[in-house]
Amino acid sequence: MLKIILWPILSIGFLFPVIHAQQIASVYALPDIVVENISVSSQSWNEPGKIMIRIDYTLFNDSARSTSCCPTAAGQAGWKQQPVANLLFHIRVESRSYPKGRFVKLTNGGTVGTSLKPKERAVFHATEVISADAARQYRVLADYGNWISEKNENNNSKTIIWPIQ
Repeated sequence: MLKIILWPILSIGFLFPVIHAQQIASVYALPDIVVENISVSSQSWNEPGKIMIRIDYTLFNDSARSTSCCPTAAGQAGWKQQPVANLLFHIRVESRSYPKGRFVKLTNGGTVGTSLKPKERAVFHATEVISADAARQYRVLADYGNWISEKNENNNSKTIIWPIQ
């Protein structure tokens, strides 16, 4: 009788560590999109008092899984509604007047769709024409629609100020 009662209790005790280990392993098996760096440069523009700003940024998938492996519910819905974006995530580049403006998407290169293979890096750029004496802040948001389930959602954005301070 004691064996009949103890067996289910002991089985459950062994099951919890197995389930917990599987959950931990699945988190580490997720992709991780990282905005590694942003650089900003300027060049003259064909209008007096204007310059063109070029924002270059690098994304890195810091995992052994492709970003297309693990869509969130929003990603699955997005891929279904926009088949052309299937298996992609979106990157958004925004700018604002510094220090108190409101961020808005850049019109030239402000939204890009991509996917990253395991341990892959990719370099992108966007541009904006501004007044030569303007101060701007640029922000890059990787997977801004949260279409990819990641092991770290806190490294998907980075900002930089122009002129460089």
